[in-house]
Amino acid sequence: MSYPYLLATLPALRFREAPPLTFEAFLDLCATALGSEAAEILGQLLEGSTESFGTPALEDYQGYKRSLDHQIVQIRARSLGREVVLSTDLMPEAPLPQAEEVMHAHNPYEAELLRIRLLWDRLKQLSSGQFLNFTLVALYALKLELSHRKAKFDLAKGQERLMALAKGLLPERFVSHSAGVAP
Repeated sequence: MSYPYLLATLPALRFREAPPLTFEAFLDLCATALGSEAAEILGQLLEGSTESFGTPALEDYQGYKRSLDHQIVQIRARSLGREVVLSTDLMPEAPLPQAEEVMHAHNPYEAELLRIRLLWDRLKQLSSGQFLNFTLVALYALKLELSHRKAKFDLAKGQERLMALAKGLLPERFVSHSAGVAP
């Protein structure tokens, strides 16, 4: 099998839906279609590797993700009155408006969901300019990873954790049981 056939057999990934296959099933399909070397590289991506494997689209995505996360950390540090740590890493762009949007989310769940949406949209944008090749499969793998991350969220558990942290840090009169609930 080849890239076009593999890509034709992979289920569509939709942001609002649960991931249609496991990492293991995806890697098995890739190993069968592309060989063990390609599946190993894709496995590294799913494990969080920041390597671009000589692929400009992956390099673009990794740079965007690193820049977005760096901007979020800087905004958070400034809002807490802490010294802003500047990275010595090369930041290909500074997605400040997007980072500010994430930081203005109502609660941590919404902030992370927005961050994932921004990364998803970047992958979608990068995918549109690709041929049926390894890069497109790698971008699919990264979208699958985001889909699995989003599926792990447990709102009730997260709200419970947020309330426990708030109770430990703030006086009781400042802790609202609706603090973790979206308006």
